[in-house]
Amino acid sequence: MRRLLPVALLLAPHLARANPIWAQELDPSTVASGKAEIVKLLQQEGEDLELADVRLKFDVLSTSDDTGCPGLDVEVFNAMDHTAWAVEVTLNQKLGAKKRSDIIHLPYLPAKTQVKVTVECVENYTTRYSYSYSSNSDPIDFDYSAKSVRTLPEAMKAMIDTKADASLESITITPKPSNQTLMEQALAINDRQMAHELVTAIASTGIGAKELGVALAKKGALAGPNLLAEEVAGSLAKLPAAQQAKLARVLLASPQATQWADRLGPLLDTKLCSGARPDVVALWMMAQTPGGIPVDELRAKVAAKCTLLPSDGAALVTALEGAPMYASALDKVDAPMFASVVAAWRASKAPVSYSLPGFLATTGDTARFDTAAALVSDKQVFATIVAMAQGEPTDVAEKSEASAHRAAWMAKAATKLGLDDQDDLVRDLFGKLVDGRVKDPAMRKAVRELRDLQPAAADGVVAAYTKDHSKVYDAQKLGDAKLDLLDYLAFSSTELADCSSNLEALSGCATAIAKRPELIKQGDAIKSDFRSVIDQLMSAAPKGEMVETAKLLDAAGISITPQVDHLCSEIRDALRWNGDYETPLGFVKQIPHGESCVAAIGDEAASKHRTVIIMTILAICGLVLPFPIGGYFLRRRWRKFTASIPTVSAADANAGTRLEDRLGAAGLGNALASAVSEARRETNLAGLAVVDQAMVERAAATVRRAVKAGDAASALAKIGGQMIYVLALPVRNARPQVVQRYLGAEWPDHLDAVFAAAGAPVTALVILCDATASEATLLVGFTDGTNRSDPDALLDAREARERNANTFRGVMSLAVAKGAA
Repeated sequence: MRRLLPVALLLAPHLARANPIWAQELDPSTVASGKAEIVKLLQQEGEDLELADVRLKFDVLSTSDDTGCPGLDVEVFNAMDHTAWAVEVTLNQKLGAKKRSDIIHLPYLPAKTQVKVTVECVENYTTRYSYSYSSNSDPIDFDYSAKSVRTLPEAMKAMIDTKADASLESITITPKPSNQTLMEQALAINDRQMAHELVTAIASTGIGAKELGVALAKKGALAGPNLLAEEVAGSLAKLPAAQQAKLARVLLASPQATQWADRLGPLLDTKLCSGARPDVVALWMMAQTPGGIPVDELRAKVAAKCTLLPSDGAALVTALEGAPMYASALDKVDAPMFASVVAAWRASKAPVSYSLPGFLATTGDTARFDTAAALVSDKQVFATIVAMAQGEPTDVAEKSEASAHRAAWMAKAATKLGLDDQDDLVRDLFGKLVDGRVKDPAMRKAVRELRDLQPAAADGVVAAYTKDHSKVYDAQKLGDAKLDLLDYLAFSSTELADCSSNLEALSGCATAIAKRPELIKQGDAIKSDFRSVIDQLMSAAPKGEMVETAKLLDAAGISITPQVDHLCSEIRDALRWNGDYETPLGFVKQIPHGESCVAAIGDEAASKHRTVIIMTILAICGLVLPFPIGGYFLRRRWRKFTASIPTVSAADANAGTRLEDRLGAAGLGNALASAVSEARRETNLAGLAVVDQAMVERAAATVRRAVKAGDAASALAKIGGQMIYVLALPVRNARPQVVQRYLGAEWPDHLDAVFAAAGAPVTALVILCDATASEATLLVGFTDGTNRSDPDALLDAREARERNANTFRGVMSLAVAKGAA
């Protein structure tokens, strides 16, 4: 097995084409490593070793020599001369009784490229487990494989039916839930070669036309180059007439169709409405609803130019096979035309796979429904029920009656299936029910009633989705509160699929929850893991953005008490150390439920201000009016004031100043700024370049909190795209065992946990300062998940050597010169 590629190689410029960021140019060592693994397997199986070269040209392959956690890294590569589509990567792990299996899908992998896939270990955040046997620990057994779909048309069908489950936003692929399909994910990427191949295939087969239209509409609203639209426009002029017609239908279905009006208009006048009858009929069907052709002018032109002929019954069936979503147009044809369609269905030698179920799923005419339903063969019942469950009549006035009629047919037809088919049907329908693909309330009710056919199958699907998809709320608590779990799971799958990747995603989820009154009342059912996510995202966010998200969370019934308490703590620290408390106080005033904090802080600030005024007045009185009573009050007030000041020990006095001065701007502030500059010169850690005076002050405040509480204190901030993590420990000298006692984990594990929470490279400032505050020590660290630099003082000697830890130690004297402010 091979070593992972260094980042410098992964970022090498591409010469052949501009691949997406995650698809890197294929490295010969990757191919050699993959081939070696194939050869080893062939030897074990007693096969001809020359087959190794054949397999390299046959499909995508995977290889890895990752030997330790955290994170399991596997390289997937395409050594073929053509794009690999619908790539599936499987990674299985086992550690004792613990098992973990990850299946990750990629829409495609360009020719001669490779991609790194990373998943969490079966036990996370540990450096103590190895993927190979050793004397120190049990091994994590793991295996991995990769495959793609052989032909593009087959791959396109698979991509339409498969949910995207990976992030494609960096050079490393990681699992990430998504509401997109693989096809939608592919069409969202600005890759010219991919766009050319997909658009050509869609024009040739018609598969993915709907997804292409949606993608064009979305991209049309974005700034910047639209390679997909450029490819479609270019193909529209060059492809044969039949393929032009398919692409024209895609463009006409887009709300952005006006940008192609100069090309579509002449085509409608000539080729499109006078070509093959199925293509003409398909355009006519689209023009029957505003959703089919959103642009009024173009819809009117199609309706006027592309008209039906009495002989178009068979052509209607052919057109519906390619576009069953427009089947409700049959409700608008006259009786003789519908009769000819029925005759075409009945006379068809090939199985009618899409048009008949498509019509039954969308028609609002119950009489025509019964006529068509009588044609459904025993082999079509399963697919027809599934199609109808997801369908919805386009005529709102007829929806209720048609849905009830359809539900009754479904219930009767399902009872005629065999037990195995009933089990498969219930699993399929309940899966679509809980992931939101059954939208019509009447159809959702009908699917629920099918549970009686196979209760165990239905309950098994619900249990699996409850475990895997309910990331925000504890579904058990929602069930105890009498909420409808099926409706909640559908909402969770569609609206709460990604709430933890960034602050924007969290805000979107809060907005969605706020629209569900039954969930607003269930704040106590929020999972503790999700509360931790909220705390991490909010603490790392700029204060202004944090305040806006806090408002959304409060509207969703999610407690923001931790955020209010955190800001209040910052204000009290600033008051105690004479810092800027007005700025954080301004943010607290904007957060809901911050009133008590504002009032308390106001009282403390006013009390401190009055104390200063009174002391000044009494001092003046003591000078101007040297009466005994004046001296008495002055001494009395002075005793009360000095009682609130931390006691200065003999060690503090010998250090040359008061504790608050040593930890203030003139002491710790100046020393820390100098130490950071020194660390910047000696270590070259990129994140240190963005540490400004404001960050230094925040770090100093964190140290003050640690010294005051006698416990670890931390802060996380994002500056100039860099995540800066400050950890203050109330100790003079660092020892790994002491650090572990304060953090509850070893330093490498702790930094990995911070990196996982931040979701971005982290530069760490570790500041050691005991209660005497006579001196402090700065240590620095860094990790981006691949590269890292740990301070050697926080590791034992062996680990420090193995990790090539940095030796920087910035020792700071905190004595303040007399008279310094």
